[in-house]
Formats: sequence, structure tokens, C-alpha cells
Amino acid sequence: MNGMKKASLFLTGVCLSGLSIFAQRAEIDAAEHALGERDWKAAQTYIDRAGDLLMQNRNRLKDDVVAAYYYTKGNVYRGIAKGAPALSAGENPMIIAAKAYIRLRDFESGKSYQAKNSTTGDWAYFDSEGDMKSAVASGNYKKTRVRDRRAKYSLQLGTALQPVISSLDKAARGAYEAKKFRESSGDYVALYYLNAAATKQKRPVYLYHAATAAAQGKDFEKAAAYYQTVLRMGYTGMDKRYTLMNKETGKREPVLSEKVGKLMEKTGKYSDLQVEQSPNKQPEIYRFAAYSCEQLGDTAQALALLKKGVSAFPQDENLTSDLGALYMRQGDIDSYIEILQNQIARDPNNAQLHYNMGVVAYRKADYKEAEKHYRKAIALKPDGGDAYFNLAVVKLAPEREIIAEMNRLGNSKADNARYKVLQKQRSALYKSVIPLLKQARKYSPRNRVVLQTLKKIYADQSMHAQYEEIQADLKALDSGR
Repeated sequence: MNGMKKASLFLTGVCLSGLSIFAQRAEIDAAEHALGERDWKAAQTYIDRAGDLLMQNRNRLKDDVVAAYYYTKGNVYRGIAKGAPALSAGENPMIIAAKAYIRLRDFESGKSYQAKNSTTGDWAYFDSEGDMKSAVASGNYKKTRVRDRRAKYSLQLGTALQPVISSLDKAARGAYEAKKFRESSGDYVALYYLNAAATKQKRPVYLYHAATAAAQGKDFEKAAAYYQTVLRMGYTGMDKRYTLMNKETGKREPVLSEKVGKLMEKTGKYSDLQVEQSPNKQPEIYRFAAYSCEQLGDTAQALALLKKGVSAFPQDENLTSDLGALYMRQGDIDSYIEILQNQIARDPNNAQLHYNMGVVAYRKADYKEAEKHYRKAIALKPDGGDAYFNLAVVKLAPEREIIAEMNRLGNSKADNARYKVLQKQRSALYKSVIPLLKQARKYSPRNRVVLQTLKKIYADQSMHAQYEEIQADLKALDSGR
């Protein structure tokens, strides 16, 4: 009786194994047929069902069946990308296809780990040595063997995918130029994976372009992810470009390499081979990655990226300025001041840096320091209207205390006398900043705040003609003139 039960189980195991392999192959064949008929929905249904069966029965499936699945999945989703992209439910079908091809290449170039089932005597297939050893340790398997997988389908990828890559590259650039940034970004990501499938090489330049397009399309989540990925990959974007002077036309022409350039020089038709090194893109990548993170609300990551960027490129003023500005937005004025001090030490004649220092010094109520830097900014850039206005604001700072004291006074004879003294002090203060405000108006004639401040002061000083002139300017602004 026990023997009969054992035999029954053995036969059931054989049937299940055979059925699972047959069903898997049948689904793949059905997907291929539907693909040939351009029935994208049916092809997707069959290949996705084959994927579910693969997950359930991997150990029973021979390597050639698994390889056929990955190859067919790539073909199906490549067809969907062209014929019915909406079927991929928001995912870029070309990316799905490319990842299937990469999985195929990795699979066929790997080793097949196999163990014999102790009950059925059938060989089971595993994707790693660890999985095989675990199966043996369970007691259900005994004899093992390791085989090199045979490349079959992956040999076709290079030739099959090159036209697709060329076409998609053109589409990605076209979408970007048409300001279809999110579409362009998806195409560049697909290019990254397709190129890896076709050539075994990862080209981070595609992800860099994908990040740039995503940022332009305000898809900051993807932009942040792609920018940080290319940083981890060490992408610099630094390329050598070779050019030659065409003696007949008198114009420089690009050449593929130094070797080719030297050969062309020997013809006598070309001369003056030159090489140009494109700049390192990493500083801008750190900046844009940080900006994208900040737009997502992840200021901690934005700060970490900018700090790392400044550490790697301490001479890059754009990076340093971005870090300082982020400190400012976070209210960390002391850290921002430290940044500015270092920048000014390196570039003491930079008017903008002195202007920025004036701003933060004013925020810390260090009016003496603020005045010093605003005056330096004006000396370096005499046409900077904002510096004149901000210096006037610094000079007007004592007005707060004057007004506060005026408001505390009562109606006694002494208080009234003190009020008149304070009025004169405020009037003198107003009069002292008129030259600064006039310069601010000269260089920023449409600055409404400057005009309104001058209007208030002219009214206080009973300068009626000047008051009317400013009033006319404000009306002109209101009317759009």
C-alpha cells in the first residue's frame, strides 16, 4: 500500500513537471505568434502569463526555455512600445523590453547550477550556487553539476537593437527640442538600458540626459534619482574633441580621433590638429541633483549633495553659492557668512559677494558691517541700484528706535519738547539718505519700492516738485508704461 502511494506521487511529480514545462513553452509560442500578428494585447497577456509560470516553476524549467522567455518578452514589449504603448500602464514599454534583454544577456553568459531530484531523478535548475546548495541541504536533492550556459538568443541582440537605438536617440532629442521633456527623459532611460543590452556597456550619458529632461519637465523625483545615479557611476562628461584645419576652406573640421587626424594631415589637405577637453559636468550635476531634492522637500539630501560637491570642487563658485543660498533659506546665517567670507577671501573684488555679505550682516543687525560691504559693492559696481537702496535702508535703521520712543511719549510739556527733537532727528535721517535713493532710482528706475520710499521722504521734507515727479513715475508703472 505504501509502495502504491509512493508510485502515485512519483507519477504525479512527473506529470506536474511535464505540464509546467509544456505550459511555459506554450505561452511563449503563443506570445510569439501574437507578436507576428501584431496583436499586442494578446502578446502581452501570453508573455506575462509565461512570466508568472516562470516564477512558480523556475527549478523545473530548462535554461533554453528561460532564455526564450526573456528574449520573447523583450520582443513583445519592443513591439508594444511602437504599436500600443498604452498597454504598459504608465511604464515605458521600451525600458521593460531593454531590461528583459539585459536579463537575457546576463542569463546566457552565466552558469547553470543543477541538482538531481532525489524522488523523480529529474534535474532541477538554479540561478546561483547558493540556491543549489540550499536545495541539496533540504534533503530533496542529491547529485549536483555546474554547466556553462550556451549563448543563443543574446547573440542576436547587437544587430537587432542598433537600428532601434539609433531611432530612439533621434526621438529623444526631438522630444527634448519640442519641449516634451518627460517623453524625452523616458526615451533616454530606455536608450541607457537598450545600449547596455546591445553592447554590454553602461553609458551614463544617457541617464544624464534623462535627468536633465526630467528636471526641465519638473519631474524632480526622477531627476534627483538619475542625477545621483550618474554621480555614483563617476560620470564626468569630459570628452576629447579633435579638429583639423581644412586648407582649402580655411575652416576647422571635426575628426574622430587623434590617429585619424594625423593620417589626414599627411594628405597635405589638412593641418593644425587640435584637441579640446570638454569641462567636467560633475559640479553642475551636484547642483541640479541638490535642486531637485530640495524641490521634493528633501533639504537634508540637498545639503549633503552640495557639501559633497563643494568638497570635491572647492573652486567652483556656483556650487559654493548654491550651498550658501541653501544655508540662508534654512536660516543658518552663520554657516552662510562663513561661506561668503571664504568666497571673498578668494575673490575680494567681487561686487556680488560684498552685496550678499551686506544682506546677511543686516539680517544679523550688524549695521556697521552691512554698511562696509554695501559701500564696497558700490565701489566695485557703481551701477548696482540694489546696493544703493540697501545702504539707504541700513542708514535708516535708527528710525525704528526714534519711532518707538516717539510712541512712548505722553502729552506733557517735556514729552512734547522731546517729540520735536525726535522729529528733527528723523527728518535729518531721511535727508541723509536722499542721495543714495536717487542713485538707486537712477540705476533701477522701475523699482517700485525705491520710488515709494523716495515719495515718503520727499513728502516728509516738503519737496513738492520731487514728490510730484515720483508720483508720476508710479502712475506710469501702474498704467504699464
